[in-house]
Amino acid sequence: MSTHDADRAASPETRPVCADPDLTAEDEFSEVLRRHLVVLATTEYDDSDHGALPGVADEVKVLQQWWCDAGLGRRRFTVAHPELGQNPTLRQIEDALRSPEREWNDGDAAVLVVTGHGLTTREAHWIVLRSTSPTRVHKTALSTDQLIGWLADTDVEHLLVILDVCFAAATAERTVRLPEFPDTWLVLASTGAESPAEVGALTGAVAGFLDEVRSREGEQYDHGPYLRVDQFLDGVQARLPASQRLSLLKSELPRLGGPSPCLPNPRPQPAAPLVGEARRDLAIRAEDLEAHWAAKTWLFTGRANLMGHLVAALSAPPRTVVVTGGAGTGKSAVLGRLVTLSDTRFRRDHPELTAAVPPALLPPVGSIDAAILCTGKVPAEIVTQLLEAVGIPTGGGTTAELARWRTWLGGHARPVTVVIDALDESSNPVDLLASVLARLHPPAAAADGPLGSPLRLILGVRSPGTPTNDKPNSAGTDTTGTHAAAQPTGTNSARPYAEQVTKTLRGERVPVDEAPWWNTADLADYATEILTQTPRSPYHRPEHHQHATAVAAAVATAAQKSFLLTRLAATNLADRDTLTDPDDPGLAALLDDGVLGVFRADLHDELPDPDQRLRAIHLLRAVAFAYGRGLPWSQIWPLTANAVADRPGTYGDSDIAALLASRLAGYLVTDHEDGITVYRLFHDTLRTTLREQWRDLHDPPRSPSAAQDDQDDQDDQDDQDDQDDHA
Repeated sequence: MSTHDADRAASPETRPVCADPDLTAEDEFSEVLRRHLVVLATTEYDDSDHGALPGVADEVKVLQQWWCDAGLGRRRFTVAHPELGQNPTLRQIEDALRSPEREWNDGDAAVLVVTGHGLTTREAHWIVLRSTSPTRVHKTALSTDQLIGWLADTDVEHLLVILDVCFAAATAERTVRLPEFPDTWLVLASTGAESPAEVGALTGAVAGFLDEVRSREGEQYDHGPYLRVDQFLDGVQARLPASQRLSLLKSELPRLGGPSPCLPNPRPQPAAPLVGEARRDLAIRAEDLEAHWAAKTWLFTGRANLMGHLVAALSAPPRTVVVTGGAGTGKSAVLGRLVTLSDTRFRRDHPELTAAVPPALLPPVGSIDAAILCTGKVPAEIVTQLLEAVGIPTGGGTTAELARWRTWLGGHARPVTVVIDALDESSNPVDLLASVLARLHPPAAAADGPLGSPLRLILGVRSPGTPTNDKPNSAGTDTTGTHAAAQPTGTNSARPYAEQVTKTLRGERVPVDEAPWWNTADLADYATEILTQTPRSPYHRPEHHQHATAVAAAVATAAQKSFLLTRLAATNLADRDTLTDPDDPGLAALLDDGVLGVFRADLHDELPDPDQRLRAIHLLRAVAFAYGRGLPWSQIWPLTANAVADRPGTYGDSDIAALLASRLAGYLVTDHEDGITVYRLFHDTLRTTLREQWRDLHDPPRSPSAAQDDQDDQDDQDDQDDQDDHA
């Protein structure tokens, strides 16, 4: 960061309202300083009633490979008390776990696996050791509830205990008498109360689950550093023999719905978020910077006039700016760039990208405090997200939360900036405007309205778009999506919603598809960047850049004012093996049906087989019906796909894995909601296409000759119209 940037970051005018805690924490369990794996395993027995268990060594190896994998980094566990893994004596166990040299405390996470034979008496469950005598159980065996009692007397906060021994579930009745466990503990028995353990059954089930987590199907599980407890339990139980089950040895349920530091995720970890959590909704995604279509330079330098105006607004006195435009005209992309470039983490971690940005297009560091995407969200959800972003306590209902927000805001002498996009895509846009946005300003600003408030709002709203003289397609419809209806459901006023927002909030309207903010050259530059910067593109070599410029101009002309169509078409061309001539009838055929046509071409190129193509359409269409952050994979996505296809039992995890391994995965955004991985289409126009025109997607693409015939017919009609006008 330059000295000038550092000065701006430290100034009262631009510093963030609250620091992002995730800027420095390596993971959400940063308080865990030490991680221990203890294996208590007995394989040989003096008493002939208990046969040897040579397979236990293999069980131990499987478990150690997971918890002690060096690839886990600081999430890795280290083996503690290794002597307990080889036929330990009762004294060794007591020395290690009852009277250790250093007792576990709240800075420790521990996993204890007990495997071998077990037995029950009338009053208790016992772990059989090598020297255990059936006639002297109290002296020669280890009481299971006593073992757990030793652990309960420590201050360890995060603990996983797996009892892979015969009749282990019988100890459940004993453990309820112990001091209450923390809800971060998970104590499991691997057998039914009346069934003996099968050697290798539990670790085989764990290993099978971990194999799936590492596979393509494992994409359905949480992508964070730790597995969710409920997913782990369900996955292991599904792989146990029918005679066995996992039993929770606790009088009350543990914390099942979240992750545990005792369950490190073995999947390769995704790239760290580019920005702090408060701005994640709208920021450019790390995946987009690495995607095959990404034009990194253009993402941060294009649309200079529009970007410069919004950057200037961040330093001007607070006001409301309403960014409008038709679907696909790039308003969300510009807001995403504004949010990303303002973020402290991004500016710190990516100086090579920000160095290429002209100073006039670079927002002050920390100048945006919160960024929210409204798609599919109810107004109350948006209010809660706003409060969480700036660290205000939530709860008590929307009215109470808004009151806390206004009180908090009224205490700030410096501006607070919030960017909110896709107002028209919320579940209730009218209520969002009247009951939330119009009530965000503090009471002290009532006399002057928004102009007297410390709150700076930058809002994104779809509008009808500016009419063009471009020709419609053969069906007589707009194909780019830029002129899609801008009147969201529930709006009764004849005035377009974008105008209602602007008037109600007394904002400045910035229509991105009108002069002076629209420049057709931006569209061609964007296409050129995709064609020339995609590594495997036939236009990537410098000697083909001039050709790419000509093709990009043809794409931009056909796309009218749609960055969405430009992106899809340029990506399709960049994925081909050979150059395409700008006058090629095939290019005209590709673009003639707009977003539908390019989407259809991608489907047919990737999946020539009609049945496979239909399966992909059904799977993508299921995602089109998701709201909020997206559709969960685990169980929900297959069920939804079967429902929209009206083909029960047709789709499963392998189908989804195949889709995500294909180029069609580029149409999806991977996100997280409540600790669960979810998927959504990257643009609302794609969702509409899949909902309403999915059968057209399955039809063969239009041939170049058909496109030329349509063009000739349109030219003849235009000539006739001109003659009529001059008659």
